Amino acid sequence: MGDIAAGLETASFHETQHLDTKNRQFARDQTIDGRNLVTHIFHFILNNPALFEVIQSITGCPMVGGFSGRIYRTESGSDHHLSWHDDQGNGDRLIGLSVNFGKTAYSGGIFQLRDRKSKAILNEISNTMTGSALIFRISPNLEHRITPIEGENAKIAGAGWFLSNRSGLSMIKNIATGNNQR
Repeated sequence: MGDIAAGLETASFHETQHLDTKNRQFARDQTIDGRNLVTHIFHFILNNPALFEVIQSITGCPMVGGFSGRIYRTESGSDHHLSWHDDQGNGDRLIGLSVNFGKTAYSGGIFQLRDRKSKAILNEISNTMTGSALIFRISPNLEHRITPIEGENAKIAGAGWFLSNRSGLSMIKNIATGNNQR
């Protein structure tokens, strides 16, 4: 975590819109360029076979083959948002991850998970402590979002997916070259 925290001190964030498979925007934030060293450190730390075994043990998911993600910032009083979506991608995403890298606690930004069909909220959690993380199952039956950030402090986090195969390496390559559409 120390290498990531140090890298965040000098990293540049750029406005990013995230589109679903139908080219609809479901999120807007500021993302660190995938070519930045801190993004590579994030991937290096999380692409660990011992961690994959822990994730499999905790969740009961099939064998994890890789991890791919990004580091981003969302701010209050902006058009930053993460609307309801399912993270299905190309079907190889098993488990979602969010890690809080911010030095200061933020307000709002509550992770919510709901049943796609009934729209009933199944769980919600505030993930505001530095270094805290949450994992959640990716399923066509589930959707999640982050409520708006409130107050003066931004949310800085890493987000990504434990994948069923090594296609994460292709995703990492796309992130590193700036071709990171979903």
